[in-house]
Formats: sequence, structure tokens, C-alpha cells
Amino acid sequence: MDENVGQLMTPHPIVVDTETPVSDCAKVMERREIGAVGVTSGETLTGVLTDRDIVLRLVARGKDPLQTTAGEIATPNVVTVSRDTSVVDAVRKMSQRAVRRLFIVDDDGKPTGILTVDDLTAIRDPDSVVAAQLSEWGVWRADQGYSGDSE
Repeated sequence: MDENVGQLMTPHPIVVDTETPVSDCAKVMERREIGAVGVTSGETLTGVLTDRDIVLRLVARGKDPLQTTAGEIATPNVVTVSRDTSVVDAVRKMSQRAVRRLFIVDDDGKPTGILTVDDLTAIRDPDSVVAAQLSEWGVWRADQGYSGDSE
């Protein structure tokens, strides 16, 4: 397998500014049917805000979504790779850092794409490192293929 993340990523990831109210972020996530948005300062990726962050860091703590900004509750130190990173290396990084999505950034730290576990299901080699990791995550089973398969 010699695919790189640039071949599988979803280009133009949805991002919000650090000062965006969480209420607006949640609306974007609902409208786009996504579970996370990148958080940027200028064009540089500074964090990731997930639906889980909203539940645990906002709702559970009784914070006001109109007054709390994305930058206040986003997870910092986003796991990133470049578009030419091999898929195998990307999966290893996801596993090591226990994340289900990676942001792809350019040399200046500007987000250019996102790679999720769902994107990885496009790989159909059952003996690959990717399939092994997907199986561990419960997304892929050797006897049934990838989740969502109708075969």
C-alpha cells in the first residue's frame, strides 16, 4: 500500500475562529453533519472542537454556549500530518495518540484537509495495517468487511 493521506483526505476542512461562540460552532456541526471543526487563529490551526468537547467541557460544566468561545474549550495540540504522509504512518499516529481524525496542514500550519476513521474505510485490503487498526477500533471486521458495507 503506497497511498498517502492526500489521496483519502476530505479537502477544505470546516474551521472556526478561536473567538467563535460555541453555539455557532454547534450549529455549523449540525448543518454540516460533522463531529468536529478545526479551530484557527488567523489561518493557523490551534485546536479542534469536537461534539464530545462541547458535552464535557461546556454542557457538563454549566457554561453558556453563547458566551463561551471555541478557543476556550477546544482541544489544543491538534494531531496533524502533511498530505504526503503515508496512510500507514497516519494510522499509526492516530493509534498512538488515540484520535479518530487527523488534520492535514501545509508548511505554514494552515489546515488543508481532514482524515477520519471513516475515510480509512475506503481501503479494502484486509491484511493491511489500516484494516488491523480499524478492526481494533471496531470499525472493520474480517468476516463482514467495513461498517456500512451492504454486501
